[in-house]
Amino acid sequence: ATMTRRAAAMYAIAALSVLEEPLADFAFAHPHHRSAMLAAILSVAATYTYIGGSVPLFAFSAPTPGSGKSLLTQVASIIGTGREAAYMAQSVKEEEESKRLFAVLLSGDPVVVLDNCDRPVGSGPLAEVLTAGQHKDRILGVSAMAIAEVRCVFMATGNNLEYAGDLTRRVVPIDIDPQTEDPEERSGFQIPALKPWLIEHHPRLHTAALTILRAHLLAGLPDAPSPWGSFESWSRRIRGALTWLDYADPKDGKRDIQATSDGARERMTAVLSAWWVALPGLSLTVRSILDDISPVTSSLREALSALDPRWDGQHAPNQRTIGNAMKRYRGRILGGLKLTALEGSANNGRRWRVEHV
Repeated sequence: ATMTRRAAAMYAIAALSVLEEPLADFAFAHPHHRSAMLAAILSVAATYTYIGGSVPLFAFSAPTPGSGKSLLTQVASIIGTGREAAYMAQSVKEEEESKRLFAVLLSGDPVVVLDNCDRPVGSGPLAEVLTAGQHKDRILGVSAMAIAEVRCVFMATGNNLEYAGDLTRRVVPIDIDPQTEDPEERSGFQIPALKPWLIEHHPRLHTAALTILRAHLLAGLPDAPSPWGSFESWSRRIRGALTWLDYADPKDGKRDIQATSDGARERMTAVLSAWWVALPGLSLTVRSILDDISPVTSSLREALSALDPRWDGQHAPNQRTIGNAMKRYRGRILGGLKLTALEGSANNGRRWRVEHV
């Protein structure tokens, strides 16, 4: 058994060197981002049956346009499937995004990319699709509902990506940083025409990806990393294959985005802090606070208004949008403060209170 495991590791290491070839010209920010890219390739190459569960979102981010984010999604897609990924635009409304996700799931594309995201990535429908394994919606032009199974790998691209709500625990970040003002002006690439090269070498690259997964399986799926809720099977079979070969854990970047990129959490933390300073222990509605013009609540009004992504600082924020944002955080503890919801009358609406924990 020891010899089998050792021989399997040797085959896997040789195959990994093959998969590294198309990544030579990309400047990954940290080793775990390169490892996450390899995890994306393996996830696309593996069949849904082999993984047997949900796959996290792979998010490609860079500080400067033209760094190669979209090209990396095609690297994973072409190696894994032999064809380019399907693209869809980021939606403003959740209802619209739900319908778009339903349509791409029905189309059967193996890789779907939310391209050039210019707002925080994260919505209820997307979070559901990434973990539920299926998505229910109405068929366009028909009154009947249908269920679409999730059989694809989702990716996203954008400059300095941010993530909203619960998506922070469903994403594997892949950051690249060429450290140049104009990345598009670079030259001297080891593989100048990467897409044609990928298509030409697809059989060899795809075989390498499958060799790694097969070797890890024959070795008995050893050195399983710590479980990742909702992605247990993917974590053991894809993430585990890389940590088994002493590569950085693809999950390491998740801690960074949870600490710095959850803009919704930061905004809600600011609301709770401002509320506790201005109105400690008081239960009030969102409307009453926004209508109050006293200097005492000025910081709180501004923090509440920031919960509306369309607020421009001049017009009144949408109270319903603010209320919905607060609903998602009721009962949670942020910065030692907890948001509590108290039912109000039909005319006055829900009252809120911030408590110190």
